[in-house]
Amino acid sequence: MARRVNHRRERVADAIKRLIASCLQREFRNQDLPAFSDVTEVSLSSDLAYATVYIHIPGDAEAKSRGLQALNHSKGYFRSKIAAEINLMHTPEVIFKEDSSIEYAAAIEAKIDEVMGRKLKSSTADASTASNE
Repeated sequence: MARRVNHRRERVADAIKRLIASCLQREFRNQDLPAFSDVTEVSLSSDLAYATVYIHIPGDAEAKSRGLQALNHSKGYFRSKIAAEINLMHTPEVIFKEDSSIEYAAAIEAKIDEVMGRKLKSSTADASTASNE
């Protein structure tokens, strides 16, 4: 059975993503949150009561933990910004989660490069031995 696409939920999620990203760039200042943090996705519950905000925080595990803690400590600030900017009957509760997909993609790419590099080296070695014969 095909799932019905909820365009309203997608539009609200996109508006929340843009708003929080804008706040992070222009207004929100916290020494525990690295400057190049970025909102990668916003997922809304079906009743629009919860907005899960996935954020990429650069740095080591400790910096990520401190940044996520700073954001979760400031949930009320972001919720009030959503209430002021987006016309909703009920403002969703904001939940911040770390998005590690960028690091995962980089690790996969490194493994692919490693495998392709080995194949290239072996095929080059095979070609040079064939030409020497």
